[in-house]
Amino acid sequence: MLFNKKNRFSISEKQIKEEIKSPEGIIALRLNLRYPELKCPARDPLSVNAVPFYKRIAEGFADYARHELAPVAFAASKSEGFAPYSAVMTYEKCFDDEKYLSFFIDVSVSDGIEPPIIERKTQVWERKFGTKCRFVDFFEPKDACTIFEGVEKRAADRELFVMREGGLEFFIRKENRYEPIFASFEKISQKICK
Repeated sequence: MLFNKKNRFSISEKQIKEEIKSPEGIIALRLNLRYPELKCPARDPLSVNAVPFYKRIAEGFADYARHELAPVAFAASKSEGFAPYSAVMTYEKCFDDEKYLSFFIDVSVSDGIEPPIIERKTQVWERKFGTKCRFVDFFEPKDACTIFEGVEKRAADRELFVMREGGLEFFIRKENRYEPIFASFEKISQKICK
């Protein structure tokens, strides 16, 4: 847990962990959702958007798993060789200073047989106003060509990035994994990050 006494900001981990059984009593679905819990004073700009953001994602994913994925898992649990389905959420804190806070979240679903399907979501929070940053907040639009040079156009998503020390890390989807591309602030023109 990170705790800064000066502004009373802290980050801890919350978890939703459940085993959902079919009507026959078989464990059909396992939920393991870990997400950051941000705590800050009510007047902190992050309290408006960032603080409730992660809880909403986790609760929404849990509701999806309980109400939409569970019935599919219940039906599959009647077949021979069944392995429980899973719904997993993990996160990583990528950057934290007085100006920015950045995370990525991976959510995945598995049928217990095939490898899980992973979806990554990224956030860079501007702490002064408590809003999420976009590509154009850091770079000129022309910089996308430099960052994604040699990357297949449909694989490039300039809004899928986190802040790291010294620059931004973009994620390019390759099959069922993400490959990082680091863009240093020193090498690319900037608009606001100095």
